[in-house]
Amino acid sequence: MRSAIYQSHGLTSAKAVLAQARFVISDIDGVLFDPTGCPVVGAAKLFASRPCALVSNNSTLTAKTIAKRFADGGAYISQERIFLAGEYAVSIALKRFGSAPMLWLASDEIGELAEKMLNEARSVGETAGILICRDRTLTMEHLERIVNAVRCGAEVILANPDFTHPEGENVRMETGAIWSAVSCQLETACSPVLVGKPETLLAEEALRMLGANRREVVFLGDNPDTDGLTAQRLGVNFIHTGGRNGFPLAALM
Repeated sequence: MRSAIYQSHGLTSAKAVLAQARFVISDIDGVLFDPTGCPVVGAAKLFASRPCALVSNNSTLTAKTIAKRFADGGAYISQERIFLAGEYAVSIALKRFGSAPMLWLASDEIGELAEKMLNEARSVGETAGILICRDRTLTMEHLERIVNAVRCGAEVILANPDFTHPEGENVRMETGAIWSAVSCQLETACSPVLVGKPETLLAEEALRMLGANRREVVFLGDNPDTDGLTAQRLGVNFIHTGGRNGFPLAALM
């Protein structure tokens, strides 16, 4: 696998790697969206320069919503090129459990998708699977239902392992924190099916969609611990972009 390229390698080196890449896989928040959720300078130029695919641990929105946000800011990318942990987790749940009864924690947008595709359990005891995405309406009652369903043998699909995500100057709780609250109540260890980065499921889907040779791909991300590790596991170059310590996208273009 190739070594990741971090900021210590210098802007000139990073620009050269991006210029040579025929395809780009990129994170979204912190790289292509600023803290207000608007496209950063350089996003539109990047999308127009070569085939791109976006992969994100976002578990509250759908690709359609993300694509519209880019379009509203003058950066155009089709929703088919956007792979999100929450949306993808619903599709994995459908493949894994079919019509078997399920419980889920999710935002309104992902919850609506789950209602269309999955069969909601009427009781804890009949629950075959559990889908955990970010849910800002989470209550103790919700957590207790999940804990008891897992104790009864239900399998868990976790949209991403993140404990927090940045929102301006603050941090918000993520799905990993929800799972931590659940798992500490279990008598025996339970390993959920992980969907988001640093697992490579989303990035592998992006590669297939692009039809790209890994040697021709560069991965842009603001978090070396997740994005950088995903790139390393995938065997593609990585440029630390955005966030507090990465190169601004505009400087790389």
